[in-house]
Amino acid sequence: MSDDTGGPVADITLEIFGQQSSAGIQTPFLFCYSSPDTPDVDGIVQRLENGLLALCAALPWVAGNVICEDDDQGGVFKIRTTRAKPVIVVKDHREDLSVPSMSRLQAAGFPTSQLDEDLLSPVVVIPQGERIEDRTAVVTLQVNLLRGGIILNLSGHHQVLDGTGQEQIAYFLNKACRGEPFTEEEVRIGNLDRASVVEPLPDAWQPGPNSPYLKDSSDDTPPPRPPGELVWTDLPFASDSLARLKQAARTASGYVSTDDALTAHLWQALARARRKRHPGSTPSTLGRAVNPRRYLDIPATYPGYISNMAHSRVSLDELADSPLSTVAKLLRFAVDPATSRLGESTLEYATLLYRARDKDSVSANQHLDLDTDLMVSSWAGMRCYRFDFGLGLGPPRAFRRTKHVPVPSLMFILPKDPGGGVVVTICARADDVEGLKEGVGAPRTADGLQL
Repeated sequence: MSDDTGGPVADITLEIFGQQSSAGIQTPFLFCYSSPDTPDVDGIVQRLENGLLALCAALPWVAGNVICEDDDQGGVFKIRTTRAKPVIVVKDHREDLSVPSMSRLQAAGFPTSQLDEDLLSPVVVIPQGERIEDRTAVVTLQVNLLRGGIILNLSGHHQVLDGTGQEQIAYFLNKACRGEPFTEEEVRIGNLDRASVVEPLPDAWQPGPNSPYLKDSSDDTPPPRPPGELVWTDLPFASDSLARLKQAARTASGYVSTDDALTAHLWQALARARRKRHPGSTPSTLGRAVNPRRYLDIPATYPGYISNMAHSRVSLDELADSPLSTVAKLLRFAVDPATSRLGESTLEYATLLYRARDKDSVSANQHLDLDTDLMVSSWAGMRCYRFDFGLGLGPPRAFRRTKHVPVPSLMFILPKDPGGGVVVTICARADDVEGLKEGVGAPRTADGLQL
């Protein structure tokens, strides 16, 4: 691959957060479309091919692969671009009766349990032992042909793209496939220098004794417990349910978002389930993935990997028995620019990564106990239901993630659908999931009533 001068495209050093090999997972974006039983497959693939070529003409790194160059600092991860566009894989499942049809998926609500990554993904989310596959591509597409539908999987390399960054790439690809030009500002932001987008703190800075990103020798985090049977499940919330949750979470002292209310409600319901096997005094931590761009004056549309977590910690008793508004306010406090330290803590995280020889020794999830804690990532604000990629199939009927290797206490709030509802996908112990399903219909208000 050459640049505008005819020379090779220079390698791009990833942001400091992308220097962790532990972040080398894949993120699946599944766009589910209805289609005729005999769609124009060649036309669909050609449309995507042309869109990728236009996208990569503006952002050549999208066609690249992640490499690691060894040096005396333990290795540097970079993007190397040697081709014109990402690979498109086409899989025809129409003759396989074990693969559900689009109408069957739609009738069932597009459950994660029926969206297996082995069928629908070019690359699995988490590396698996002896499985041989090329996991280095920044982006790979897979077009899955089903009876009565098509599932387009845009799979992104997480060391290069966080959720926000990958959604921006999907937005760019949608524009390119529709023949819409990129603005100069979009191209400028898309090609910002990754290596310098987050700079470390001065050399004189030193972390405090209780840095959440470092593992202390006195760390009392218990060893992992046997997880029991882990299952993936989906919890749908219609727009009116979300409105009632937000109303129940309102306080006289300030604003809470719908995301705050929903996350608090689910954390509480899970705490009530877990209190059946743990003492009520057991602490529970919620690790909430946040997009730190606004705290660091990084453009909101920057398509990279800028990562941090906001942590909130209370006992199971306090969590389960408090009004929803109290828990929602706690979550809002942890992310509000006026009350949180996310700007400073993200720079602390970045600085510790810069200084560490072993980048994986620094982590925002260092102290989580996944039998009592919860990791949450909200994609509710993503525009994914607007993307038709010019395929002539209309907007997606659903947007989902694939079912993959279980990760205990991992939860995603998926993008809002056109009706304003969301689906929450969670992996947890089977008994926790049953308790969660029982508890999600009963948020507790400040006067002790349950809605």
